[in-house]
Amino acid sequence: MAATGLAEIIVSPLVHSMLDKLASPELSDFGASWGVEVQLSDLSNSLKWISSMLCLVEESQIKKHLLKIYLGDLREVSFGADIMLDDFIYEAHRLRLEDGRNQNRAMRQVRNYLHFSLNENQMLRRHEIHTVIDKIKDRLVQIGNKIEAHYQNLSVIEGKQVEIERRQQTVSLLDTRQKSSSLVVDSDVVGRFQDKSHLISLLLAEEYNGNKVPVVAIVGMGGLGKTTLAQIVYNDPEVKEHFEFRAWVCVPSDFNVERLTNEIMESITLKPCLLSLLDPNHLKLQDFVRGKRILLMLDDVWNENPSFWDALLVPFRVAAEGSRILVTTRSQKVASVMAAVEISLQGLSDQDCWTLFKGQVFTDMYCEVDPNLEEIGKKIVGRCKGLPLAVTSLGGILRGELDQREWQQVLESKIWDLDQAKIIPALGLSYYYLPAHLKLCFAYCSLFPKGYEFRKAILVPLWMAEGFILSKQVERMEVTGREYFDDLFRRSFFQCLKKSNFIERDGSTKEESVFVIHELMHDLAQFVSTGMCFRIEHDEPNHISKKARLEKDRIESPSSFLSVRHPSLSYSRQVLPDLFETKRCLRVLDLSNSSIKSLPDSIGYLKHLRYLDLSCTYISVLPKSICDLYMLQTLLLKPCPELHELPKGMGNLINLQYIVMDKELWIDHRPAGIGRLTCLKTLPQYVVGQEDGYKIGELKVMQHLEGMLRIVKLENVVNVAEAGEACLKNKQRLDNLVLEWSNGPVGLPARGEFLAVLEGLQPPVGLKSFTISCYLGLRFPNWMMRDLSSFTKLVSVKLSDCTNCTTLPPFGQLPALVSLEIVGLNEVIHLAEEFYVDGQDNGGKKGFQKLKFLTFDRMCSWEEWYGSEDGEFPCLEMLTLRQCHSLRKLPPLLPTVQAVKIEFCHSLTIFPSLPSICSLELQTFTERMSNWAHQFSSLYPLSVYSVEDSTHLSRAILRPVPE
Repeated sequence: MAATGLAEIIVSPLVHSMLDKLASPELSDFGASWGVEVQLSDLSNSLKWISSMLCLVEESQIKKHLLKIYLGDLREVSFGADIMLDDFIYEAHRLRLEDGRNQNRAMRQVRNYLHFSLNENQMLRRHEIHTVIDKIKDRLVQIGNKIEAHYQNLSVIEGKQVEIERRQQTVSLLDTRQKSSSLVVDSDVVGRFQDKSHLISLLLAEEYNGNKVPVVAIVGMGGLGKTTLAQIVYNDPEVKEHFEFRAWVCVPSDFNVERLTNEIMESITLKPCLLSLLDPNHLKLQDFVRGKRILLMLDDVWNENPSFWDALLVPFRVAAEGSRILVTTRSQKVASVMAAVEISLQGLSDQDCWTLFKGQVFTDMYCEVDPNLEEIGKKIVGRCKGLPLAVTSLGGILRGELDQREWQQVLESKIWDLDQAKIIPALGLSYYYLPAHLKLCFAYCSLFPKGYEFRKAILVPLWMAEGFILSKQVERMEVTGREYFDDLFRRSFFQCLKKSNFIERDGSTKEESVFVIHELMHDLAQFVSTGMCFRIEHDEPNHISKKARLEKDRIESPSSFLSVRHPSLSYSRQVLPDLFETKRCLRVLDLSNSSIKSLPDSIGYLKHLRYLDLSCTYISVLPKSICDLYMLQTLLLKPCPELHELPKGMGNLINLQYIVMDKELWIDHRPAGIGRLTCLKTLPQYVVGQEDGYKIGELKVMQHLEGMLRIVKLENVVNVAEAGEACLKNKQRLDNLVLEWSNGPVGLPARGEFLAVLEGLQPPVGLKSFTISCYLGLRFPNWMMRDLSSFTKLVSVKLSDCTNCTTLPPFGQLPALVSLEIVGLNEVIHLAEEFYVDGQDNGGKKGFQKLKFLTFDRMCSWEEWYGSEDGEFPCLEMLTLRQCHSLRKLPPLLPTVQAVKIEFCHSLTIFPSLPSICSLELQTFTERMSNWAHQFSSLYPLSVYSVEDSTHLSRAILRPVPE
């Protein structure tokens, strides 16, 4: 593959993004306010015309260098056009916010100019706006005309099949891979014994995990040795004996069903196939394989179209039981559409890589090597990160070479500079197969250093900030971005490194996968991003294209991505103001882990900024001008231990989706008018106030909230109608909801209003966790007492200090409930059958089908707990009872409970049968309780320990006897 062919110019996602902007209400408002509706419409039409050609043109630039030049010009003009449109959208936001503040359109001072990023004086006057739009449109039309001449030649013949054939021709041009055969030299194979054993067992077993296994797929990035492993297994004597016929086909890039069927026929019969039509070939193939146990090996498969495979594999339906299709592919999607059992191939260990390298250099992988050469050689293979193709390529360069200087030169060189290396063809074809938007996302990863540990939650907002996520809907942007990431992972561009705990934006902790990009894939990303993205290390010269995005730790050169992460870096008072004056088109600014203590007011000039990371800095106050960043999507302020104040105008950040800060800062300095943040997705805590701008109704239009939401000081909802205005039940992306009243009667409304307020705070049915705290109503609302079965995802419920309620809701109706905690409900006396079901016909099925953890704490008046001999909790594992002083009896049978804790429950006289008990902890118990506890020592290998305390009561801990 020609190396230059990989560095494509991708413009189509940017053009699609501009078309979305031109269709937005913001640009419609701008056009009406400034009198340029016609010019914006003309620009939109021109972009639609160019967009209609781009798919074919971008694909054809590899063969036509002139097209690549035109696309480069188009990209440069499009960047300018995109900045212009963002300036217009910013101005529309400013005007709308001014209207909101003035509350009277007639009072608005209509300016004769707007701030403009592309002029030296940063200003565009009213009469100049239409000229600027027309100038960019005319430039786009000029480039479009040049592209159209080539486009017409490319599309003389219309039709889908022609498009497919054209793409196949391009792939064939790029695909310089050596075609594989079934033959392999066993002595050359290193480090795949376990993979080989697993694969053979899959091919020979009749079933796998109880299911038939028609297809087995070896999946992994290019160069991992998928084909080599398949060759080893294909030629294994046990495999040869098991299958009556075997066929090996290297799937060509420009294949179709007819051609591939012919190749399968020739491989099975070992005779040339003279028929070209599909139907007779299918019939002939079907007759040949009927009743025979067949192994069909398809090497290097790319096609992800299910209908193709359905058509190709029809003849094999009549093969004998135990027939297999073995596939090698770089795409998990191929394995998925073929319903394959998947073997995910990983890199070789360092020791196996060194063994393989020795075999390439000295022809004997077990020979003794000079210690100095071995030291250098192990560093060389360390760069290969387990990729056999890289090891053999570098080993081939040094074959027979004993000069230490030559080895050192290979170690210090860049793999891309090695003419003999086969890395570019091996990995580059994977890149070519990517859709345009994924090519941009992958190339962007070159901004991060080798070995960087990627998390979706960090990378996706950066893609969003750069405009790579093609979604018109705010709520879909991150979901779409995560789908992009998953698609790249399935295509082997990312590798899963580990699982780790990660603090979400809402403050909760969850386990998330950590990913890395193989070093050679990273080299590929750097290569294909040439001219767009640069990463400057500390000691490298600063030669940056004006078109480039940049990550660096020095502050020079234009960019849209700027990261300043050096922890010891200090700034003079002038550096950052000068930066913000000159780099007004920044979209991403990462100042995390730097030593800055303040931000200049000039940060307000960065009106294109989408992503601002100030975490782990010593900033104490945010400047007021930060509230002018109307385009900002992500603001990271945690941890910022010195930050003690937020500006009052934070409600102006109308595009903000994610804000991460310490909870205390949000409580003490919450901005007024948070309801204007209609795009916000994270709001860990909302403190309700009685003043305008702080009422619970501010939550009404915040429909995109997700994760956790804690609403506190609900006693300030003095107007019952306000509770319904929060529209909680419409916020379907919330997972965890906490409703909390302040603990105490001061300033609280009448008791009757508590019920109405909670009735209006009905949560969404998609909740996973729900807590009510310090609710002082006399009973729970109707939505809790009638039917809870619609809350199908709710796994955790906690009621705390709802001291006036006498009856619990029918929590047994919750189909997914795993954990239930009832604390401080002092007025509850009985737990009757209604606790399990609502008394309606339930088909004989009892409640709490999935409950594992149950806690009752500080239930001072609770006396009776209804239970039957059948057992009401079929999955309960742990029961905790604390300070239930009046409770006399427990249910007669708790069949699955393994752990019980009972503390300060003096009145208990009737105890349950616990056939599965493993751990029993009792505190302050009576003689009856002691007798009940001791019975388990005779039934199980358990011991009972008792310790007398000062009140002459005992404490017993029942645990398994140590072996």
